[in-house]
Amino acid sequence: GRSGMAGGVKKDKARYVRAKKALKKAASKVPGYRKQKFRAPKPDKNLSDSDIMLKNLQKFADKEAARLEGKEDVGDDLILGEHMEIQREAIAMLSNVLLEAEENLRMHGSKSKYADAPLKVDHFFALYGLPEELKSYNKVIHECARRGDVDKGLKAFSALKKTSFEPDVFTYTSMILLNRANPGALGIEQALRVWDDMAFEGVLPNVHTYGALIEVLSKGNAVSKVEDFLHEMDKKNITPTPPIAATVLNMYIRRNEIEKMWETYIDFCYKGCLPDEVTYNVLFKACARNKEVERGLALYNDMKVDGMDVSVRTYNTLIYMCSVRQPFYLKGFEIFRELLDSGNRPDAGTLSSLLSCTSVAGDVANAMRVTRQFIHTFKIPLNASHYERIFTTIATSMSLPVVRLDDLSNPDEALALGENRKAKEVSVPEKREERVRFAEAILADMDAHEVQANTRVLNAYLRVFTMAAGPPPEETAPDKKREEHGSQESREAAEELFENLHVSRSLSRDHHTYLYMLEMYCARWGEEDKLQAFMDVMRKAQVDINMMGYLALLKRYERQENYEGILDTLHGMRQRNFRIPKFWIKRGEEIVTEILEAKEKKRLERALDDLKDVEKVSDVF
Repeated sequence: GRSGMAGGVKKDKARYVRAKKALKKAASKVPGYRKQKFRAPKPDKNLSDSDIMLKNLQKFADKEAARLEGKEDVGDDLILGEHMEIQREAIAMLSNVLLEAEENLRMHGSKSKYADAPLKVDHFFALYGLPEELKSYNKVIHECARRGDVDKGLKAFSALKKTSFEPDVFTYTSMILLNRANPGALGIEQALRVWDDMAFEGVLPNVHTYGALIEVLSKGNAVSKVEDFLHEMDKKNITPTPPIAATVLNMYIRRNEIEKMWETYIDFCYKGCLPDEVTYNVLFKACARNKEVERGLALYNDMKVDGMDVSVRTYNTLIYMCSVRQPFYLKGFEIFRELLDSGNRPDAGTLSSLLSCTSVAGDVANAMRVTRQFIHTFKIPLNASHYERIFTTIATSMSLPVVRLDDLSNPDEALALGENRKAKEVSVPEKREERVRFAEAILADMDAHEVQANTRVLNAYLRVFTMAAGPPPEETAPDKKREEHGSQESREAAEELFENLHVSRSLSRDHHTYLYMLEMYCARWGEEDKLQAFMDVMRKAQVDINMMGYLALLKRYERQENYEGILDTLHGMRQRNFRIPKFWIKRGEEIVTEILEAKEKKRLERALDDLKDVEKVSDVF
């Protein structure tokens, strides 16, 4: 079955031959029976081999039934009844074979040319109707739940209710999962209604039923109800499964309740629900969200000690986790080496995670090296996400000292993509103007290979120019005048790109487009008029300032010693419920203290002056 479609069809053929022989044996008892031969059907791209075989079986049965209708023999009715019973059994059996073959195709044949074809079961039931077996109904409803086809799932359930079969726990589990496709409150309401119907019918839920309901509730962020059903499972001594744990932990991560997530994870472990690879993936995501890289690496060591197999997806999550803090970015490359040593083959997500590591450190050299390795060694083409991270790496390098390959643990030559992506050796660009030209060459490479750009890619490309227009690192530009003004040419290029880049590619700007420009104007200390003009543009476009914009304003006001601007910005952040960094909370307290001390000093000076005046008057009299 792991060979994909071919294995499933071979099994179908064997069972089909047996079913056809049984039908012929029943029909051979009828006087005047003669052997029939099937003609090859006309090609139909919507029918699989299994559909064609079942269609031939149906034609054969119908033809025999029509021939038997004209017989006057006493035993004909009995033989016809037996014949039609065998026909129904054969079709019911082959319907299960077909559904199992479809499941096998999804699991093991995803790269087959049939993977994106229409669901074969739709054509089967259009030809033969619903089968006479509860197991087949359950499979149909479960398949509809997997595909998010609510209407067909409800039709199959309605047809089931009209038969003599009683829905079982598997039926209700699939019906609850069917509501994943319903948005928000509607999905929760429908899932709970199915749960109540199941209780009314006296069907007891199992752990998978609880898992299906918790999945629907967590998707709708019904936290209190999820916790209620987990408590109900505890009362019934039902141990949660790892998929339930992963679903609940993911819900807390989406709500940014990281501490609550860790408490729940420990609780699951105490109940005997030990983590599997999917659960570890969720934990690594939480570590990345909270920038707890050390904790994630400790969990990774636990995973290796337990002897658990690590998939490419888990390696990708681990590498990305190392990218959230600059001191750990080279650890991401060490994990990549472990991925290669394990025998796994990296994919496009691996390259995205590695480029995230280089982007946090501005490591252009390693970014180009690993990009060329994936293109030439692993034959993985670049997508828009990869180009976005390359541009981000170049932009970050503008504000950091150049990372040279001699400083890395595994030195190698820096390689650009070059014309037709040949191995063209280049040195790491040290001057800002050279890195800007380098980014232009990367954009040309993207267009040459017809990679469709999106807003995120263009924003990252724009940021190369906005960062080039800001002040260079202090250790590379001690000259005060250059530090204040940055690159005039890059500022003008950034303004031109802001006006034309997105429009020329029929893409709209988002709030990041404006905030990168705001960051540039904030970094150019001597251009207050341009900053105020651009903030007016943002107000007209109804673009809100996010955390990055506020931090850029705070840095500008701090450099200008504009204490009023700092306090106004902090007040605006507090009103909009932004989480103010500890440094700026402390700085705001210091400013307020200085202001209060200055006011107290002035009051004392005024009081002293008044006292001197009194002394003068007393001397006169």
